[in-house]
Amino acid sequence: MRSPSPPLPINQRGQALVFSLITVSIIILVMVSMYTMGQQSIAKMKLQNTADAAAYSAVLAEARDYNFAAYTNRAIIANQVAVAQVVGLTSWSRNYAATYNGPYSWVPQVLTSLGGPLAKILWDAPVKAYKPASKAFRNVMNTAGPVTVKVLDGLIDILSLAQTIYHYGTALTVAQTIGLSPAKVLDKLAGVDETSLGAVKDLLTFNAAYNVIKLNDTNADLSTPGTAAAIIHLVQWFTFAQKKNPNSSNQDGLKGDRMAQVTIDSLDGFSKNRSTKGGGPAKNFPEMMYLTPFVVDPTRIIPYQNGALLMYLWHRGGTELKHIGVNKKTWSAMDGTGFVGIAIFWISIIGIPIPIPIMFPFIPMGWGAAQAGPSSNLNPNNNFGTATSDAYGGVYGNAHTAGAAGTQRGLGAGTSLDTRAGLRAYFDLKKVDKDNLIGPSLILEVEKADGKIPTSNTMSGGQFTLNNGTRSGYMRSLTKAEIYFSRPKKLWARGDGKTELGSLYNPYWQARLAPNNFLEQYASMSYHLW
Repeated sequence: MRSPSPPLPINQRGQALVFSLITVSIIILVMVSMYTMGQQSIAKMKLQNTADAAAYSAVLAEARDYNFAAYTNRAIIANQVAVAQVVGLTSWSRNYAATYNGPYSWVPQVLTSLGGPLAKILWDAPVKAYKPASKAFRNVMNTAGPVTVKVLDGLIDILSLAQTIYHYGTALTVAQTIGLSPAKVLDKLAGVDETSLGAVKDLLTFNAAYNVIKLNDTNADLSTPGTAAAIIHLVQWFTFAQKKNPNSSNQDGLKGDRMAQVTIDSLDGFSKNRSTKGGGPAKNFPEMMYLTPFVVDPTRIIPYQNGALLMYLWHRGGTELKHIGVNKKTWSAMDGTGFVGIAIFWISIIGIPIPIPIMFPFIPMGWGAAQAGPSSNLNPNNNFGTATSDAYGGVYGNAHTAGAAGTQRGLGAGTSLDTRAGLRAYFDLKKVDKDNLIGPSLILEVEKADGKIPTSNTMSGGQFTLNNGTRSGYMRSLTKAEIYFSRPKKLWARGDGKTELGSLYNPYWQARLAPNNFLEQYASMSYHLW
């Protein structure tokens, strides 16, 4: 059995307690330090997420504005094409009626009387239906055409106004999203304490319910350089696109007719060229007039007892977008029909049959025209270009229809379906000669006072204070976002395989975060080191 250890000397008692106190103090300091660093890290990540969310939300609103402009531009073009269709259909209906009720409608009737009963039946049967039908259709278009064009032009005005309202509204939305209120700008840049503004502050302050910075962190706000950078961005974004006048060729230089050209390229076949040749069921037949979209005039070859009778109706027509002096680009249309008849009689001389042809060439059977706009002319100009035989579907360039075109030109285009018609102001990118794949970048710097960050000092009631290392008593985060144009090749690949450049005609604008470059970071640090 072991004997008990002898007691320690009195002067050695309590030494373990000192060691324990030192160890516990170190552990507490480590825990306090870890708590402070943890809170700093959490606050930094939250502040960075706040800055990223605000920047991305702002540029997303900007991208939606450009996409809205693209959608409305396409709607404007669609309505302009509809105006061109109504103008063309009105011109065609007038030509249709004049062909069978005009001053030269007696010519084929005389020829058919020479052709005997069969010829008369083959001509008169359809003509009896064409005469009243053509008059009725012309009257309908003369009545409904002006109303329809005015409605379409009203829709175009609404779309153009909507672009302006949405664009200015987006500027306010972006400012509200990042908390860039006038009161805050005065506070940050002018050195005016916003609390001293009194009742005026409420008028100069946006609703905090839409401030993404405050929604993520109520203690965060834009810094002074962040406020300045946001203002610069808004100016750059606001001028990246602008309202343009399509009736001025000086605005975009050689591309001044950009909107007009897109509109012309969007026209349907009926508006571009109403000639028989090149389309429709009779594209392989001689060029004869279609009197309705589905009925071909059955008077090409009419046989009779002593020979043959050939009667052709040649038709040309089209719609043009003319630039008349300083007026708006104006829609005008012209249609012309020419008659060619050949009667062949066989006579016998000493038992030998000899054909005797009688030709009735290039008789202008019918003509028609229409316009929509403040003024117009029927000159043979193709889409505000030089004189060309292709104008109005080639009505001037074809010998069979040139006479009808000349007659109609002398008469003019008639009363305008809508004197306010024509291309309207629209939004487009300011510099259309650039690639424009990336829009102005939004750089934000968000800050938060270190007194709003939980640390060991707040936890211990001021007993354990550690320096958190913030500059000027604020924690700050820097971020950047941008809008960019990209047509998804997997979804809507171009047939030519080329990369489509940015425009306000296709809604492919998107938003993304981007890394801050060295100069942006250096500028931010330099400002706060002063």
